[in-house]
Amino acid sequence: MNSIFDLRWKQEGEDTLTKVRHIIQKNIRSGTATASDYVIAISTNLALTSINPAWCEKIKFEKMLRWSTQLYETRHMLGVHSKMNPIYLEPYLFMTMFNWPRENTSQIFVPSEVEFAISQWKDEFYKKYPRLNKEGKSYHKKERTLFFLANGSGMESIYTSKHDSSRGVEFWQDPHIRSKLQRFEGRLERGGTCLNYYFNEATLNIPTSLPILDRSWWKSKVCFVIGFSWAGPKAYDVSLA
Repeated sequence: MNSIFDLRWKQEGEDTLTKVRHIIQKNIRSGTATASDYVIAISTNLALTSINPAWCEKIKFEKMLRWSTQLYETRHMLGVHSKMNPIYLEPYLFMTMFNWPRENTSQIFVPSEVEFAISQWKDEFYKKYPRLNKEGKSYHKKERTLFFLANGSGMESIYTSKHDSSRGVEFWQDPHIRSKLQRFEGRLERGGTCLNYYFNEATLNIPTSLPILDRSWWKSKVCFVIGFSWAGPKAYDVSLA
């Protein structure tokens, strides 16, 4: 995915991505698409929506949902011909993000399947980056937020930042960002390092982007934004409900 996203910064990047999109869609329509084709197709469409919001109208969320499902179900075929035996995290990222249980989008997988994918994702992440699998590790660039869940329907419900800007106070106080990103409700767990999100009698446990040290918040109802990095989903901008 990173190589596709890097095309955004090239001269005539949108034109190049549009050509890639045309070619890869022909591969998918042919009925002989590989898992790698789905990675490229989904990544290209997300890159285009981050460059030009007009693409949100042209790209159908339901198609991206189906592609993410097909990618997840054929993930074992990624890198099958490579002697390096690479680990791909895109199947877990895309499956989880497009199937996240919420009211403004449809889903193919039920919450319990999403929860299982998250646990697999975590295992694969630490296999890929074993040095990060230790207590007290500091923030790593691989944990930079790539996407956020947003308000609206269709592809407008996925916010892809064009720039890898910092997520400081200015970002969260920006009126456009506050109106764009979807806020969820849940309950902060004891310790302040994770929270529970409830949807239709299902519970998903999500780590917080930063530990909440104020003990008076623990076990309290909170509001938050959900973002996705290579390390999995996290709760950002947590506040008391």
